[in-house]
Amino acid sequence: MCHHCIASRPPCMPQGESTMKRVLYAAGLVLLILVLALGVFLFTFDANRFRPQIVGLVEQQTGRDFRLGEISLTLWPSLGLDLHQAVLGNAPGFGENPLARIERIHLKVALLPLLRRELKVDTILLDGLQLELARQADGRSNWEGLAAAGDATAKAPEGQRQKAPARAQGKATEGSAAREAPLKIEIRGLAIRNTRIHYRDESAGTDLVLDPFELETGALIPGQPMPLKARLHLKRQPDTELDARLEGRLTLDPERQRYRIEQLKLVLGVEAPDLPGGRLESTL
Repeated sequence: MCHHCIASRPPCMPQGESTMKRVLYAAGLVLLILVLALGVFLFTFDANRFRPQIVGLVEQQTGRDFRLGEISLTLWPSLGLDLHQAVLGNAPGFGENPLARIERIHLKVALLPLLRRELKVDTILLDGLQLELARQADGRSNWEGLAAAGDATAKAPEGQRQKAPARAQGKATEGSAAREAPLKIEIRGLAIRNTRIHYRDESAGTDLVLDPFELETGALIPGQPMPLKARLHLKRQPDTELDARLEGRLTLDPERQRYRIEQLKLVLGVEAPDLPGGRLESTL
């Protein structure tokens, strides 16, 4: 027993053990502060502060006016994104109605599987998509120029390109890519709701309205069948209409370029003045 200690008190703690305890206490305190700081960041982070930059980037890439509503972002345990009221303006000479509008886009990505090179995405939701597609009598369309605007901003002057280093970096990239395992992608599903598409072609005299179009799928895993449901109503002015409902199982394998649909059930209804009784129904 240490001669500084009183007999009635517990034995003195060795100096090394006392130092280790203080280090662990300090480390725990620092960890607690970091966790609290992260919690404050997650609960106070406002993605809407970046809305002007997002709007500016879209306008630069498309050459069109762009408006964006509320942005909701979650960072843990999944990276979730909610976009509301996205509106892309029309081309000059095509009226005041926007080219595209969508009420809501929602997606969520699990973070921890990314460490295992697995991209796991929750059901992607597209709600309230509206498109106004038009081609005028002179052949001009209101979607032309969208890709060209983005390509023009992405091109750099030829004199600024460094060809020799790029060749060396390309070999290094190919080697590292060959050693890395491919990214495994899994999407739990796709839901498209309340879609309306209006297509007008003045040169051909065509006026089509797809309203509504709805689609729901199961998990999108390459090479594995997924359940699929869809319904649509298509009207061709002035007096032809088509109703369709589809159910089945769809297999997508882009790597092998194989696509298969099975257990298909299709219900069709067509209304047109040339049909007997004005309507035809069929089930496949």
